[in-house]
Amino acid sequence: MSQFQDGKDVHVPRLDHGQAVLDDFARVQEKLAPQVVQERLFKDGYVVIDDFWGAERAAIYRSEIHHLLEHGGMLPNRTQFASASGGVMQATKPHIYELDLHHDHVRASLPALAALFQSTAVPDAIRAAAPGQVLSGPRHVTLKLQVNEGNGGCFPAHYDNPGAPNKRRVTMLTYLNPEWKDGDGGELQLLPFLSEPVLVQPVMDRAVFFLSDVMLHR
Repeated sequence: MSQFQDGKDVHVPRLDHGQAVLDDFARVQEKLAPQVVQERLFKDGYVVIDDFWGAERAAIYRSEIHHLLEHGGMLPNRTQFASASGGVMQATKPHIYELDLHHDHVRASLPALAALFQSTAVPDAIRAAAPGQVLSGPRHVTLKLQVNEGNGGCFPAHYDNPGAPNKRRVTMLTYLNPEWKDGDGGELQLLPFLSEPVLVQPVMDRAVFFLSDVMLHR
């Protein structure tokens, strides 16, 4: 049982933490085998991997995020822009909610996602498969939850690394939409240089890795 920000107790399925950590490393190492990372991610600039976490783990992640949204734990997405006067303008994006997991009090109510935050399985697998391609150390990994309610619109084409001090090289997205169907929207569009656009459907437990500092996307 977990307690969210409105004080209500909610039932969320639990994973055995010790076994989850072992399963996490084994599964991620299999999914991010060296040939996948070297030949697809760093050669093509992206890779799409289905059934990345497994049905049980993905359902638990979705359950925690769903309860968080229902009980006021997600915040409206905001973007900052520098104004002509040197100040900062802030714009709220409608129908998009998110949460950064770097705060202890947030992770306390999210056991599975907290374990994911502490895990180094994904970055370790990428570093092992492609030494020297990414930065080392846990401080170079961030984890954010996001819920998009739809209702039209999309992000503009952009890179995830706008310049110093941002050093992001690889972005990973995990989709948790069990009922997604054509026409619902929410696809990721990758725009490789001098190549045809790639449209990625946001189906349940699909992971997308891409070189977000050089891969234009929206």
